Amino acid sequence: MSKTKLLLGLLLSSVIAHGLIASSGLAFDNRLVKESASYSDRQTLLSQNNREEPGEINDLLRSAADKFAKKDYKSAIEDYNRVLELDPENSLAYWGRGVIEDSLDRDKEALADYNQAIKLNPQYPEAYNTRGMLYVQARNYQQALADFDRAIRLNPKYALAYLNRGETYRSLKQPQKALSDYNKALKIKPDEADIYVSRANLRDDLGKYPEAIADLDKAIRLKPRYAKAYRLRGWIYANRLQQYQKGLSDFGRTITISPDYALAYVNRGNVYRQLKDFKKAIADYDKAIQLDRSDADAYFYRGITRDAMANYRGAIADYNQVLRLEPQSADAYYNRGLSRESLKDKPKALADFRQAANLYKQAGETQYYQDALAKIREFEKK
Repeated sequence: MSKTKLLLGLLLSSVIAHGLIASSGLAFDNRLVKESASYSDRQTLLSQNNREEPGEINDLLRSAADKFAKKDYKSAIEDYNRVLELDPENSLAYWGRGVIEDSLDRDKEALADYNQAIKLNPQYPEAYNTRGMLYVQARNYQQALADFDRAIRLNPKYALAYLNRGETYRSLKQPQKALSDYNKALKIKPDEADIYVSRANLRDDLGKYPEAIADLDKAIRLKPRYAKAYRLRGWIYANRLQQYQKGLSDFGRTITISPDYALAYVNRGNVYRQLKDFKKAIADYDKAIQLDRSDADAYFYRGITRDAMANYRGAIADYNQVLRLEPQSADAYYNRGLSRESLKDKPKALADFRQAANLYKQAGETQYYQDALAKIREFEKK
């Protein structure tokens, strides 16, 4: 689906295996790097703004950093703009404004400001780090690595740059390099909860579940109301270790801390579905959709649950929503075909299986492609 996927673990049934494997899990949030970086950037803005500047400029820089910390982005940008009117070569103002533009997902404007900050001050590690994060979001991984490398050369104690480089290596499926960077970051900042969560994600990738749990335990001790750490720990308990009650407990804590956390509702709904408590599962998917109507995963899993409840028309409606959001979802076509088959709608079911087969073939999903072909042959024999 729309976010990074990992294996869900147990299947509800072999009939609806498609998509549970290819589209499930959501073991971590892609927002992690950006969110942890935003926190660090606020601290850097506040600390760097203590440097000596002419009186009015210094006051404006302090004001902008404070407003950014309070998420008063418009006023913070106005302060930075005023600084640049007074001092057009103030690299800190360009960088600070870029951080805010980045926070607002104005990537083009952020990149321009980071570039200008670096042009004015090539020895600016924070600017390389934040520009590297923009490159990661654009999947320009080699450019991102070059920026993180430069940031680390300029400041070998820059824990956030190690963390972000580690995340990039993880995206590139280079786990040993990623682990090395997480360990270096923790050596510099042993009490930074975000780094433990990142290392836990990597250890989950590597199948080292007890070690991942240990990292999350540490993150939670450091930051007792860390919703994302509870959510990930719940995911590993439920979907890796089949310790469903522990998983449900952690998802419950996540939601108590962060009631608008849509992914936690999806994850908890998946556990309820595994336990065949379909009513509770549907309630959680409904809540996730209420919070985020663009969450294709919530529609997909609700569709699977409705299938299990023999609500085939409801399931089809959910798969339609998935395909509206993600038109190339082979899993949604396949499962919609199954629902239509249950309703004896042979022509539409056959069309769905054919479309699923084409998409699986394009994606190199050989087993799923063969499964879809088998359904097509089954229909053609009737």
